[in-house]
Amino acid sequence: MPPFPAALANPPPKIPAADIPRSTALNFSFVNGSNPKVVSKTALALPTTGMKSATVDIAWLMLTDLTTTAAFFVALLATLTVVVAALLATLTVVFAVVLTALTVVFAAFLTAFTAVFAAFLTVFTTFLTYFLAFLTAFFTAFLNLLTSLLLDKL
Repeated sequence: MPPFPAALANPPPKIPAADIPRSTALNFSFVNGSNPKVVSKTALALPTTGMKSATVDIAWLMLTDLTTTAAFFVALLATLTVVVAALLATLTVVFAVVLTALTVVFAAFLTAFTAVFAAFLTVFTTFLTYFLAFLTAFFTAFLNLLTSLLLDKL
């Protein structure tokens, strides 16, 4: 038994495209699984599909309108591809701008830090030079004094 016997046995009538209004209300008969009895009916406004208002099985609509459905999904996929490509391009530009800004800020920080550290090293080495000169003079004088006192005692 085919999966949709009611749909395949009773195709909806074909109507020339010129007779079809731009938005056609279709009454879909929804089938409950393998049981072909009609569960509910509803009206749905769709763009032109080649049929006037008629009671059609959803499976028949899928079989007869497969090219329209495929074209819709191809268009949807193309649109999503363009949207994702634009989003990725935007994110790439934003990422490049942010990285450039961070690089500039980090380079400025390193330049300032290097200048401050160089000044600190200059002051520290100058202080260390004078401090070592003072210690050398102090211990030289102390050792001279100690030596003269020891020599006087001998």
